[in-house]
Amino acid sequence: MAWPSIAAPTRISAKHHKGQYKSKMETGRVLSGAKHVVGLRSFELYWDAMTQADLDALISAHESDAGGTFSWTHPLTAVTYTVGYAEDEIAYDLSGAKVNRYVVQVSLEQR
Repeated sequence: MAWPSIAAPTRISAKHHKGQYKSKMETGRVLSGAKHVVGLRSFELYWDAMTQADLDALISAHESDAGGTFSWTHPLTAVTYTVGYAEDEIAYDLSGAKVNRYVVQVSLEQR
């Protein structure tokens, strides 16, 4: 399983998540603690003008790798993460600004 060799995203947003549990007691106090030992990141990748060939490669990778994990290297920080697809689908639309280009969004989550 591998991330496809496609153009870097136009924009990337990320979230850091470390789950916690909270339990409110009858006295009004709240007990809390960490659910996980480490925090995990999720990434939203956006392309403003993806080519048909890159879209086909991305869809093919999603078809074969959904449900599994793979290495993805952040194109700006060069940090490699073990991730999987966060969603069961890849959202894309034809771009109104560029002929034969797609606006694409993919969600990845660290695992």
